[in-house]
Amino acid sequence: MKTKFDLTNPAIVKLCLLCEGVRIEEAVLKEVGRAFAEDRFRYHRVSKIPKGFEVVPSEIVLPEDIVCAVFIEEKSPWLIKYNKKGEIRLFYQEQKEICPVSLTKRPKFFERKLSSGHLCRQIAVMYGNYVLALFIMGWCYYPAQKLGCKFCSIGSNWGETGLGRQNLKFVTPKIAQEAVKIAIEEEGQRIKYVMYSSGSFPNNDRGFKTQTEVVKEIKKVTADRACHHFTIMPPDDFSLIKEIKDAGLSTMAFDIEVFDKRRFEELCPGKEKFYGYDKFLEVLEYAVKIFGWSNIHCGFVAGLESLETMIEGFYYLGKKGVVSDANVFHPDPGSELENKARPCKEYVYKMAVEQAKVYKRYNLISIFPIGGRRGSLDTEVYKGYFG
Repeated sequence: MKTKFDLTNPAIVKLCLLCEGVRIEEAVLKEVGRAFAEDRFRYHRVSKIPKGFEVVPSEIVLPEDIVCAVFIEEKSPWLIKYNKKGEIRLFYQEQKEICPVSLTKRPKFFERKLSSGHLCRQIAVMYGNYVLALFIMGWCYYPAQKLGCKFCSIGSNWGETGLGRQNLKFVTPKIAQEAVKIAIEEEGQRIKYVMYSSGSFPNNDRGFKTQTEVVKEIKKVTADRACHHFTIMPPDDFSLIKEIKDAGLSTMAFDIEVFDKRRFEELCPGKEKFYGYDKFLEVLEYAVKIFGWSNIHCGFVAGLESLETMIEGFYYLGKKGVVSDANVFHPDPGSELENKARPCKEYVYKMAVEQAKVYKRYNLISIFPIGGRRGSLDTEVYKGYFG
């Protein structure tokens, strides 16, 4: 393994960018929304838009096909700009050139119209080069009850002035199917995963059933060409888990966010009131029996609890066959934690090293082994970049 914070290791570069953000020169930003894919802000807002611009990139791709989120920070030591040869490069402290980067191309399907009159980009986006992502419901019951997760900006993002208001708020199974069919026509074989996510419903079982119908319809047009993953609130009736697996879902995530029970109650009041910490642990263990070892995931937000309790959670779940995924905390504009600092690099590095040990010990696989997730190091951990 390469040494700690060795910037020749692209996974370490990604770690630094997740913790310290990045700046992008105007010449590059001018191409976002034209040649390069813009962030559609489907679930939340992750950056303040630079003055004079309307959009930011969806993500960048580092060497070795590593996908990294773009978090704009005015004081970041990292800068994306054109070098003297007209190539896009990542620089550190203005002058030190670190590595080439690419911005993902704007998908051809974005401007295709559906029979409903909606644009395809209002329903589906590409995350990186391989993941077709759909946000099934752009509304969450918890913020409406003033019980939203404190790190989440979905409430402000989908309001009257939010950037997510452009997207379709509720995606029916038939609209979802049509959007995915068009995306496959345009993007072809590069779609290796279909990822679904959604806000919470007032009734956990009804919400779960509704989303199961979406999976059924999309599976009809994708067949076995892609793996299907859903981040979803679990049902109260555990028997519904088999129904969504039978519908064609490959993997599923129930996100507890933090393993520290006190912090869970404090940071996720809606999840605590309408589901509960102990029930989350119970349903995760049950779901493994239905989906199989390493096919059930549990999301954490790295930086919202002590390193010790988070790692304790990794091991606790790992020995039960549940994969711990860890998004690095980002202070979303409009969230209750918008002024909270990101975790330091040392915290995230130690987390990744321990996560790697858990993956190896319990034979666990990341959600997207190809490409990976943009805001986490799960795939890089799985591939051995951290031991």
